[in-house]
Amino acid sequence: EEKQAKDIMNNTLITLNKEEKLENAIKLFSKHNISQIPIKEKNKIIGLLTESSILNNIQNLKDKTLAEFMEEAPPIIAKNAKIAVISSLLKFYHILIVQNNGAFIGLITKADIIRSL
Repeated sequence: EEKQAKDIMNNTLITLNKEEKLENAIKLFSKHNISQIPIKEKNKIIGLLTESSILNNIQNLKDKTLAEFMEEAPPIIAKNAKIAVISSLLKFYHILIVQNNGAFIGLITKADIIRSL
């Protein structure tokens, strides 16, 4: 039987609000050894902050909010999405957010798929 998102997702979903300062995100990158953080507004994922988006703006970091650095929001998939769909999406996106009944329950990166093999 083909694996589903719920079988390979990382249950630890770290998000930040778009109005938070960049320093908070940098601390979380370091503390959790991650390279991207979904950005929320209310209960909606509206963007993605990546190490690359920070590096691309390295000259302009002081007193900026996350909204000024975020990339487009990652795809949101259902917990029963099949691995074939997941791997296809990860060719184009850094991360996928897993949702169940309107609640965000996890995330999937390329590393998560490789670990599940």
